[in-house]
Amino acid sequence: MRIRTCRVNHMTESLGFDLGSPTFSWVVDDVGEAARGRIESRLVVRSGAGVACDTGWAELDCAATRPGVALLPRTRYTWQVSVRDEAGHVAEGVEHSFETGKMGEPWQAAWIGCDEADGRHPTLSRTITTRPGAPLAAARAYVCGLGLYEVEVDGRLASTEHLAPGTCAYDKWLQVATIDLTGALAAPGEHDLRVTLGDGWYKGRFGFIPTRGGYYGDDWSLIAEVHLTYADGSHEVVATDESWQVGRSNVTFSNIYDGEHVDATLPAVEPMPARLLDPEEAAARTARLRDRLSPAVSDHELFSPTLVETPAGEKVLDLGQNIAGGFRMRVHEPAGATVRLQFGEVLQDGNFYRDNLRSAQAAYTFVSDGEPHVLRPRFTYYGYRYVKVEGVADLRPSDFEGVAWYSDVETTAGQIRTANPLVNRLVENARWGMRDNFVDTPTDCPQRDERMGWTGDAQIFSPTACYLGKPYAFYRKYLHDMALEQEGLGGAMPMVVPSFGLVGAGSVWGDATVVIPWNLYLFSGDDAVLREHWGAMRAWMDHVAALDGDDHSWPSAAAHLGDWLALDSRPGKDERFGATDEGFVAYVAYLQSARIMARAAAVLGEGADKARFEALAEALLSWIRSEYFSPNGRCCIDTQTAHALTIVHGLADARRAGRALHDLVQAMGGQLTCGFVGTPVICEALCRTGYERDAYQLLLRERQPGWLNPVIQGATTIWERWDSLDEDGRITGTSMNSLNHYAYGSICAWLFGWTAGLRPDAAAPGFARATVAPHVDWRLGKLEATFDSPRGTWRVAWSVSGERSVRLELTVPLGCTARVTLPHAPKSAWLALAGDASDDRGARGYVELEGGTYAVAYEATVALRRTLSLDTRLSDVLADSAAVAAIEGIVPHLHLAMTPTELHATPLRELPWQDLCHRPLSAEQQRAIEAALEGLSDRRYGEED
Repeated sequence: MRIRTCRVNHMTESLGFDLGSPTFSWVVDDVGEAARGRIESRLVVRSGAGVACDTGWAELDCAATRPGVALLPRTRYTWQVSVRDEAGHVAEGVEHSFETGKMGEPWQAAWIGCDEADGRHPTLSRTITTRPGAPLAAARAYVCGLGLYEVEVDGRLASTEHLAPGTCAYDKWLQVATIDLTGALAAPGEHDLRVTLGDGWYKGRFGFIPTRGGYYGDDWSLIAEVHLTYADGSHEVVATDESWQVGRSNVTFSNIYDGEHVDATLPAVEPMPARLLDPEEAAARTARLRDRLSPAVSDHELFSPTLVETPAGEKVLDLGQNIAGGFRMRVHEPAGATVRLQFGEVLQDGNFYRDNLRSAQAAYTFVSDGEPHVLRPRFTYYGYRYVKVEGVADLRPSDFEGVAWYSDVETTAGQIRTANPLVNRLVENARWGMRDNFVDTPTDCPQRDERMGWTGDAQIFSPTACYLGKPYAFYRKYLHDMALEQEGLGGAMPMVVPSFGLVGAGSVWGDATVVIPWNLYLFSGDDAVLREHWGAMRAWMDHVAALDGDDHSWPSAAAHLGDWLALDSRPGKDERFGATDEGFVAYVAYLQSARIMARAAAVLGEGADKARFEALAEALLSWIRSEYFSPNGRCCIDTQTAHALTIVHGLADARRAGRALHDLVQAMGGQLTCGFVGTPVICEALCRTGYERDAYQLLLRERQPGWLNPVIQGATTIWERWDSLDEDGRITGTSMNSLNHYAYGSICAWLFGWTAGLRPDAAAPGFARATVAPHVDWRLGKLEATFDSPRGTWRVAWSVSGERSVRLELTVPLGCTARVTLPHAPKSAWLALAGDASDDRGARGYVELEGGTYAVAYEATVALRRTLSLDTRLSDVLADSAAVAAIEGIVPHLHLAMTPTELHATPLRELPWQDLCHRPLSAEQQRAIEAALEGLSDRRYGEED
């Protein structure tokens, strides 16, 4: 056995975070001699030489153990976990550490600031002298600066974090970071401590009011304490007060949307004493201080660009990947020369383009003093692939480095590889969309004048985020902001979090406060998120219930966006709103939330709430059926999204809804028309009702609208719209057209959960038990999915060869259980997989497997490759709208759909063509039909038509 991935509150070696009652987790891999029987664990937590907690040997939950450690402020803890099996094999993990922040203890520091007359961003400084008599054992800075801040010691950055303290509901709480200064201050003597402030989200232009400055504030301010602990046990505190000095940096402008201006020719200014904030305002801000929740935004992937000389004569650098973040650029230009960088996502006609960024200037300007410099943004970030460079005489790509910035969230936990490189790139595009929009808050886009935490986008993408990465700590901070916003709104939800004044969320967007915590629980097995957010979840449901009343007013009581950006909008309606009735969508979302609330209440032991929400769910289902379905169970809203929701949420007969959904997909020539609500579930709905071929048809479609068309056009992230660029690569509009919007990347949850078939089980969350029910497809050929769950790495791989040969491989982590369903398998395959010839568990439709590695090969009970010819039965042709259209285009006056049902089992060649179209098929028509059908037969990527 081997212990790895040891975390506290789902973070590694955390420093200064708000931990509450900490949750410990680890993974035990079965390596070497196989583990036997029951696994016991022992967790020991130490502070210095003392033991803060020792669980003893017990059956601890490796995904989430909360031993009730009573933490102290500003204290470093170490912890170690050991495991043993019934055979006496013991494995010990390495020692890990975490450290608490101030935990609400009183501040010795004061809030300080400066005048705003000079546009140059301030630098607040103080000399710190470390004693020569005793070695410095530890130095910690506890800091909050508004809007953004950077800390330097002796001219060097003290932290690798960007954009601190992040974005939050500043009027409700302020995050305090803990910075380790031990190394920076280790040498005895004087050290220059400087904190430079920028505007950021707090003070700069942000949100939907273009001419307004900071929504939350209009001043620069800082509070900081530096705690020095020496080896002899002595302790000193250096705190912000009037003795600090205010200088001015060379940053003359910064803004999240518009970029940054730096003037290296500006002279130094005489430092001035810092001023104390107004006592009342200072007290209010201090009361809002809290140890951080945000994982740090830091450097990740690095990119070396190529140089593009555009037809317009521009010099443009191409990273080859659309990223969010910063850059480093070496320059050495004459004094007074201006270097200007502009950032964009796409070229048009080969030239630089940025109009889809709307009012965001997204620029960096530098005025040279004649000395060499390495340029970097300090108080802004960019969403970009292309950089237009002006003012550099000898531009060399090697002087520029693109740097991806995003929150410290693992983004590689889930991996998928298939035989189709376009699908593989689609998965990576979704992963990059996640990275680029995980800059402290789950944003809609990272480039234009928006970059806000839209709740609907976050909710829709959260299952995919949980498959691709480990976002628990990241979403925990987002949910904390969400709960605080709800407190101020009486339980209502804002459209974005933090709100920046944009309140009044309707369904789906508002239901994020229920859905996201539940998804985190399912994937992590840690119910802390439900406990922390339960009040906000209930508050939202109470809010909706009050608006709905006894007369079912919920559809008219809020601004519902419905199936946002669907392609089936009706004439005369805003084209951003789909054809699916917004009231129907609202009630289905309400029903989904009620069901989640009942299940969450059961987890939390809230019996009264469980009964309440179960009754609500039953009442809502009855209302939906009476309002939106005919007496015999037909959904009266004939859209792809409505039928998909009917299937996934069990609103009516799934078989009937599945047929209706299939018919609509085929009527559109095998394309989807869904928007934000329908897209995440349409492929699942098709798989649930036996139309998995249609689901794969949607996935593999290479024309618009479809997931693979942007990939073919060179996209490296997910687009906001299916047609953000037209088939010729032209931008289709600028009012709302991001090329880095992760919502439609939600298809990846289907790839993991239905193509690979790996899904969590709510009865044993955190993948203690999982469903493994892959849906194979000949056209995709093969798939391998791995997922590093909280309990170990799952692996599902399948391949299809010949007409019906299937091979399935499965790895189940130690201590976990897989409930496996084999696709189109004969009984012999079930018996082979179960490893017991007398076992007939396959007759139940699944087999349960414990930890281990398994493989099975078999011949499917149905042909997996569809080949069409004149020998194909009419019923199979009728199931394919493209085949029907092709034949009817060759044979005049033919209407295959009107063919008598008794002929549906007849091969095309044997149909009574004389009766169907008044003349027999000519030899030329037969050849044309044969060729058309061959062209519609299944093919794999790379095969010629």
